[in-house]
Amino acid sequence: MGLVKNVWQGYAGGPDLNRQQTHRFLLEDIQVQVRLPHSNVETIASPRHVNFPYKTPGWFERNMEQQRQHYYVHLQTRCWFYMFPVLRFGDGELGHLFCSLWLKRVPSDVNALDRQQLADYLIREYDEHYNAEITPDDPCEQARGVNTRTRQKIRAEAELAASRGSTSRLDNLEKHIALSINYPPLEPAKIITIHGMEWVSYVDKPFPASLRGVDYYCLPLSEQFCFAISFTLYAPGYGNKRWLKHAKATQQMVLDSLKVSPVDNTADNLLTNKEQ
Repeated sequence: MGLVKNVWQGYAGGPDLNRQQTHRFLLEDIQVQVRLPHSNVETIASPRHVNFPYKTPGWFERNMEQQRQHYYVHLQTRCWFYMFPVLRFGDGELGHLFCSLWLKRVPSDVNALDRQQLADYLIREYDEHYNAEITPDDPCEQARGVNTRTRQKIRAEAELAASRGSTSRLDNLEKHIALSINYPPLEPAKIITIHGMEWVSYVDKPFPASLRGVDYYCLPLSEQFCFAISFTLYAPGYGNKRWLKHAKATQQMVLDSLKVSPVDNTADNLLTNKEQ
């Protein structure tokens, strides 16, 4: 029966919408609640603690992680893999969807409570990371300055070709660079409303028409911190896209499940240290 269902829907695996778990996190005086479908894929272990005192001096630094341009504290990650209904080749993967929840900090000269400031900063953070100044021996860790390295390489090759009499690459240098860099400019971040609350949203993908990329949604918590939820979609060029429609619907379902509310410190059912 399972195989018949897989063939009918065009894929196997993916989020099990009939099995969902509600996750709650205490972020100082804010409680965030989100519902995530079940996945049988092992991911980063769920945190035992749900209380995140990010305003405590030094707490963020002690618990911080880095992923590319992002500095954050990890709250939760869930992933879902979509497979061919009948194994065809390789590992049979059609694509996958990752959902991550973070606490993210902004620099002291940015007021995250000003949504437009936050929107501008998130795009600037991306630009400054990948286009950072580097030296020839810089290892480009976490891809910092990788666009700069590419520009230097393309320019050096064009100048060498020009010194040998072929100037076409040097004459069209910016066009060659634009086609070669891995992290092109992003579209501006937008301010959107989810359940009556204003979030900052932007898309990080290599090219606008690409099926691969990350959708970010950020909610300010204080002047220096925000809650972020991201959806990373990987979609190879082969196979049907019925699973992709399901992945997009799952993303919207998770966003629709988000609830953000003030913490009632007098309540008897406050979360203390275990996920419920």
